[in-house]
Amino acid sequence: MTSGERRVASRLESFLNDDCFVWYDIPVGRKNRHPDFVIIDPDNGLVFLEVKDWTVSTLRKANQEQVTLETDGLLKSEINPLVQARRYACDTVNALPADPCLRQNDGQYKGRLNLAWAYGVVFTRITRQQLKALT
Repeated sequence: MTSGERRVASRLESFLNDDCFVWYDIPVGRKNRHPDFVIIDPDNGLVFLEVKDWTVSTLRKANQEQVTLETDGLLKSEINPLVQARRYACDTVNALPADPCLRQNDGQYKGRLNLAWAYGVVFTRITRQQLKALT
């Protein structure tokens, strides 16, 4: 677990209700992908979080699919963490309706997952102001 992931875990433990469950680095979906955190909240559904300890000074380029980072003088391309989190969420959400208890039984959404879900990225070393300045 990275230092940023430890900070996020601590915040989740402090601020989420006691009836929420939080899993760290568990395999999800048919492809056994590993999101940093999966939160199950009885009131709000599933939340998938990807945590990045990146700094503004290491970011070189980003688009909807990839991010280029510079560390130790070397450029490295990585998948955009929002795309990564979305893949984790979609893989899981597409597999869950196989369980009849998690499937909508009637109406417009018959056969689909019967709970809400979301995904996101937590940048532990980039402030909201710094992120806005980049866009």
